[in-house]
Amino acid sequence: MSLKKQKCFSQGDKLKIIAAHEAGKPRNEVMREFGLPPSSFYRIIRQKDSIIQQCLQGNGSLRRNRGAGFPDVERCVLEWIHQRFDQRLSVEGSIIKAQAKIFSAKLGIVDFCASNGWLNGFKKRHGLSFNRSQHEELNRMLPSVEGMGVDWAGCFTSLLNECDTNDIYSVVETGLFYNCLPEQIYNYRGMECHNAENGKDRVTVLLCGNVTGTDKLPILVVGKLSPNQCVKEFQALRNAMYESNWNAWITRDIFQTWLKKVDQTMRETERQIVLLVNHSPAHVFLPNLTNIKVICYSAKQGEVQVPHRELIHMFKRNFRTELISLFVGCRKNEIDPIISIPYTVQIAAQAWDTINSSTILNCFMQPHHWADGLCDSAQQYDEQVDVKWPHEADRHIVTQNKLKPNFADYVRVDDNVAVTGMLTDDKIVEMVMNLDQIEGVNPKDGPTERLNAVRKGGKLKNTSAVIQASRQQSPDTVAEFITDKTASNEPVVEQQKRSVIRKEDALEAIKKLHEFFDRNNETDVTTFDMLYELEKCVQSVKK
Repeated sequence: MSLKKQKCFSQGDKLKIIAAHEAGKPRNEVMREFGLPPSSFYRIIRQKDSIIQQCLQGNGSLRRNRGAGFPDVERCVLEWIHQRFDQRLSVEGSIIKAQAKIFSAKLGIVDFCASNGWLNGFKKRHGLSFNRSQHEELNRMLPSVEGMGVDWAGCFTSLLNECDTNDIYSVVETGLFYNCLPEQIYNYRGMECHNAENGKDRVTVLLCGNVTGTDKLPILVVGKLSPNQCVKEFQALRNAMYESNWNAWITRDIFQTWLKKVDQTMRETERQIVLLVNHSPAHVFLPNLTNIKVICYSAKQGEVQVPHRELIHMFKRNFRTELISLFVGCRKNEIDPIISIPYTVQIAAQAWDTINSSTILNCFMQPHHWADGLCDSAQQYDEQVDVKWPHEADRHIVTQNKLKPNFADYVRVDDNVAVTGMLTDDKIVEMVMNLDQIEGVNPKDGPTERLNAVRKGGKLKNTSAVIQASRQQSPDTVAEFITDKTASNEPVVEQQKRSVIRKEDALEAIKKLHEFFDRNNETDVTTFDMLYELEKCVQSVKK
């Protein structure tokens, strides 16, 4: 009797299964078409978000997500590798092992061994390979604009099936030398400010809108000036937000605050959106969001996506045009131009508002960079580069007798300015530890420890860990749980305040049950059928 060969699906194959399920095909038909048992089908559907994220990152051919014995160490090392790539620094096996030892010591892990076996497993788990030239490795790990290719666009097109195109938003961040005079272009050009230089002459701008251009969110500007120094001026701003920190960068806290405000806006308007952000130290450790689904894609530091680069240049052309008008007026009146932060935020907001929806839509119609399904037309848009000053006479007024650069140089003077900083080793460890606290995961607990709370008969041995944790965190919500039944013949009742349970919380609880039984190899298929029916019942509830 021959044994039936078990299938091993790649992430791309799993995406096809998800697409068939989302298209409305009956469950039994999908399982029969792909040769799936019920448990595997439910597991793939449950891991939908993770599978889509893997495909968007170019890992569609990956077949197995191999488990790690020290996940916190590997998370730290992966973030460290990302930053090395961003800084164009070499990455070798011996360096990775040495850095892993440093992270294990900072995490307080004493039994970790950075052996060749661990390194080989680490590279296989995360699809890394360092036996080729560093240039090729950088291009593979952090794909350039041309490297996004058809596979990435195909996965992104599959994502479009889940929501309307108007609900897909994209974030772009750029540095801005707001105090740069035209004759100072050659002093500022080429500056990257990775060490937060020129903080007084620089701001960071965040632009966000949907890819069809029908909805542009208020601009976010981050500068060094404290808002308390110009309270009235900042309160008078419209369609703009201002935040400050010592290096004029977008930090994790600033991005989280902005993200929560956008989520609140979408919740008030009853909208569910998808938000595309690039991999950045400021875009990690995201808060819990109810109306925003954040998708992070890889991007090299300093190499902005083509649609974003064109959008940035349009914004900066509008911004620089307003500055030229101010400089001309100051020169004619023989006064020195002084540009304040509130005025900068004001004209930056005007520059963003001036860009119309058709212009934004054309930016995102670039073939081979984004999905063709963004709009009905696949017409290619070529960036119109303004090589002339708004008024040629103004060029001579503002530059006087100094070198006369063209307007395109003035627009691009701050193209390479850093918008955020790199994380130190201690900050990486802090980020990973905080991430564990949010997910409620103890990396030292294996499947056996997680199942110890329940006996094979299905009854609780003692008070569950969940109740104990809830009792410690919310003593006013959960009353004391009585475990001694022999002292009284009366039924034991756990008294707690009634609270409203949302549908999202109920679905999240079912998801946790899926994960719980999935770790137990002895779980019967009937259990997954019951959970699937329970999920359908919860989905059918209107409120």
